[in-house]
Amino acid sequence: MTHFIKSVDCFSHQGFRALNTLNHYNEDRFFIGSTLFAVIDGATAILNEDMNGLNPSAYTSNFLATFYAEHQNTLETAGNSLRHANTAFRKDMQENWPHIYKQGKSGPCASVACLKFSPDYTQATVANLGDCAIAVYRDNHWSLESPHSAYHRAIDAEFADMVFAEMQKGETMSSARKLPHIEQHLREMRAMTNIKYGVFNAEEEGLSFLQERQLDLTGVTHIVLMSDGFIHPAEKSEDAGILRSAEGIKNFGCAQYYTQLKKLFDEDPNAQKYRRLKHIDDSTALLLTL
Repeated sequence: MTHFIKSVDCFSHQGFRALNTLNHYNEDRFFIGSTLFAVIDGATAILNEDMNGLNPSAYTSNFLATFYAEHQNTLETAGNSLRHANTAFRKDMQENWPHIYKQGKSGPCASVACLKFSPDYTQATVANLGDCAIAVYRDNHWSLESPHSAYHRAIDAEFADMVFAEMQKGETMSSARKLPHIEQHLREMRAMTNIKYGVFNAEEEGLSFLQERQLDLTGVTHIVLMSDGFIHPAEKSEDAGILRSAEGIKNFGCAQYYTQLKKLFDEDPNAQKYRRLKHIDDSTALLLTL
């Protein structure tokens, strides 16, 4: 039986560094094609330089979305799409931003989750690098199809401990992240990319962390892709937060569900109830109804 996509719902919003105070711009991107779909989350930039008005994080996510737009019809699987994109991004950085490319792991990187349908929409491949998520709804049950590194989660938690220790001394969330030893720790974390955990960047080594799998779409009615800004904060585990948000997105749509999350965060401006490193992160979600 041939499946068809009944509808596509997508929403993306730049983050807030404090209550009612927007970030500089949205470093997330998404791609909606005919058979290829992706959500991309540019990682926090640690180099203060722009190219065409984009910092290294936004440059990476923008490159990947543009690559998908130009090549979606020649990319056979979700995993191969990231392999080809990695090669193209390495060439682009070497030619167009060589001194940033030479910064290695301190340079641009992103998390990504993507899905590629077969021509008859009965099968799909999914792939992810980093903490963007893919959830599939089949037979009244959500399943998570995007494994996230336990090491990555652990060092994120350690970093959060450091930031919150400074907040207890009177720093704001934003000012704590700018302290020299906090920024140094972030650089040390980034130095572990594609050694201890994977991200999408110009390094070929990151592909060894690529997570990919085949999906039989029999019984599947909904698929959600999201960046980590859409994860519900009230759950004890990241996976539970992803699945809770997937259900909320299915029930309310991406934009309305985002307003619910934003209300939770805005009612907790000092991050006392929902511990986090940004007031609201850049947030992107994509809902496919089959």
